[in-house]
Amino acid sequence: MDIDSSVFDGVSENAPLVKIHQALNDGLSAKGLSTPNRYRPGQVLNPELLDAAFEILQPYTAEHSEEVVSKVIDEAFSVGALQPLIEDSSVRELFLNGAHHLVYYRVNQEQSTSVQSPFTSVEQAHRAALRILNGLGQEGA
Repeated sequence: MDIDSSVFDGVSENAPLVKIHQALNDGLSAKGLSTPNRYRPGQVLNPELLDAAFEILQPYTAEHSEEVVSKVIDEAFSVGALQPLIEDSSVRELFLNGAHHLVYYRVNQEQSTSVQSPFTSVEQAHRAALRILNGLGQEGA
């Protein structure tokens, strides 16, 4: 499977994760399933979908850690590493710039906090942003 480096912003160590994401999406499509397009804090995922994901990703567990596979599943089915910030009531604004840069502001705090965004690809960051917007009732493009 060839991957255009632009989908992971040229961060070469993310290339294997992008391949796993693509394998998961292809496997789910083959089973007639898809990842959620909305995210609401506390939502419960369809167990059939999670079981299918673990089955599809089973071949990758031999060469990748459980942490890597879990990261792929988190990004595919929720909002990945953004979840703790979304659920934190002291966070008032989030700005995601591509896959690898995140800025957020807390309530009663004028200065922003800037961190490396932990998404593996631009596509995964985009999907997370759309899930958040769609979950708020603001359909994204």
